[in-house]
Amino acid sequence: MGRKPSSHARGEKRPEINWTEAVNHLPLQTALDSVETKSKFVADTLKHSSYDEFWQKMSIQNDYPEMDVPVFHITGWYDDLESDSPVRILVIGKNE
Repeated sequence: MGRKPSSHARGEKRPEINWTEAVNHLPLQTALDSVETKSKFVADTLKHSSYDEFWQKMSIQNDYPEMDVPVFHITGWYDDLESDSPVRILVIGKNE
């Protein structure tokens, strides 16, 4: 019916994970195998390396002109979209 509980949820001890190896694993398509995790989303993202329909469906970029709400925007040095944040602020500001 649903997903079976993980080994941790069943009270079993999780295996030790070498995170250095896990985050440096190549190819990326099998990187989650070493941490015993499956993610359809990660698998799908790895299949779409360009800004195609997959990414466009998740983007709100084309919806900016329709937005009419106050925004408090925070970003940081290590945000995955930090290079896009100033652009978003400028585009949203044009709609005021």
